[in-house]
Amino acid sequence: MSTSSRLALLLCAAALMGTAFLLTPPDAAATCGPTPFGIYCDRCANPRATPLNWGVGATCQEATNNLRSRASQDIFCGEYGPCDVTLVITGACWWNDMKGMYQVDGYLTYRCKVCPTCL
Repeated sequence: MSTSSRLALLLCAAALMGTAFLLTPPDAAATCGPTPFGIYCDRCANPRATPLNWGVGATCQEATNNLRSRASQDIFCGEYGPCDVTLVITGACWWNDMKGMYQVDGYLTYRCKVCPTCL
């Protein structure tokens, strides 16, 4: 093979490697989030639940909203946040004489978002 053929082959290989480098997303383990290539960490994994909690309010709806807010503070998913969050009510709304408000008991089930390329 002549020197010019070898040079042409090397240039071709370098051009292909450069193109492949440009088309390959950055190291997903390092970025794992929105990237210029549109990869987003929206896969949900690892079902979890918060501890049993309670919420109170002037109405049953306010008590339910308070429960959701309180239980949300027990969600720990890291930087990508939760998904598939569901409120589970463990008992009917009831009047709590000691608090002078309606009370709802329950917990949240949830999963955490993960980046598929990080797994």
